[in-house]
Amino acid sequence: MVVELFEPQVAVTPSVAGIRDSKQPDGGVLLAGFPAWDAFRVAVKRADLDLP
Repeated sequence: MVVELFEPQVAVTPSVAGIRDSKQPDGGVLLAGFPAWDAFRVAVKRADLDLP
């Protein structure tokens, strides 16, 4: 299996992306399929996230 690391908190395989919270590196890993991952990336680029 090929895993491409974009940052220490993001790993991508051909079918799923794994994202770890950089503020809690020992915590869980969110797994997202590519439609959800792509939507998240677009929202980040547009700054459309509702963050506290």
